[in-house]
Amino acid sequence: MRWKSFLLLFLAWAGLAACVNSHAAATPSLVQTATPTPPPAVTDTPLATSALPTATRITPGNGLNKPLEDWNGIPIMQGASYGNGDRNNYRFQIAKPMVDVQTFYGGVMPNLGWKFVSSTNTSGAMRYVYQQGTNFITMAISQQAAFTVVVFTQGK
Repeated sequence: MRWKSFLLLFLAWAGLAACVNSHAAATPSLVQTATPTPPPAVTDTPLATSALPTATRITPGNGLNKPLEDWNGIPIMQGASYGNGDRNNYRFQIAKPMVDVQTFYGGVMPNLGWKFVSSTNTSGAMRYVYQQGTNFITMAISQQAAFTVVVFTQGK
């Protein structure tokens, strides 16, 4: 009787071991392979109207997205190395201190008939709002390493 119990226990154990091993063998293993990364795409996607400048690195002088001379009648500072946008939003960067950009547009906007409405400081980025009749321009300025990034947004 002991012999039969032992044999039955052994067969049960062997069957269980076979099930576990067959299941483990059927489980696929992950193999790491090299996949080439495609280069980044350049798009003309407009900025969101509430966008503040971010720490996105833009390569200056790359020949892409040359800055405009002016956007909706507002001059773009000479020396800007990048520009992108549409009739409602425009973004550019320039290798000048943030205070120089603030001084430049602080004089230009009133001379173009834009009335200063408000300013706010959000995490180091300055946001200015100007009004001309029923039109509004929001100008966000932030320092990004050696560059100052400026984002204009037009609204009504």
